[in-house]
Amino acid sequence: MLGSSRLAGMAGPVRLSLAGLLALAALAGLSMPVLAASDDDPDPDALAFGLGYFDIVKRRDAAAILNLEYRSDKRLWVFKRSGHNDWPSDPEQAWWDEVMDFLTKG
Repeated sequence: MLGSSRLAGMAGPVRLSLAGLLALAALAGLSMPVLAASDDDPDPDALAFGLGYFDIVKRRDAAAILNLEYRSDKRLWVFKRSGHNDWPSDPEQAWWDEVMDFLTKG
């Protein structure tokens, strides 16, 4: 798991050559960027989700921050009343299909 400062640096002006990067952070209700980038796309897509139980940043503020930071497609999932050990992490759950579809679109 990468810290948010590392992810913010990666989302900046540095060109990424990643097929995708999934960041999981279950300790706060902050928006967590997940980047899908390719060599053909100068404007990487972003996917973000936060856990709503530890509301350090309120959901409306997280959405505003996400809209300012990323210019392209993005998603924000909020898992209400989820914590470090009980968020829906099972890869068989349907929302993971949405994650994979988002990261592999195009």
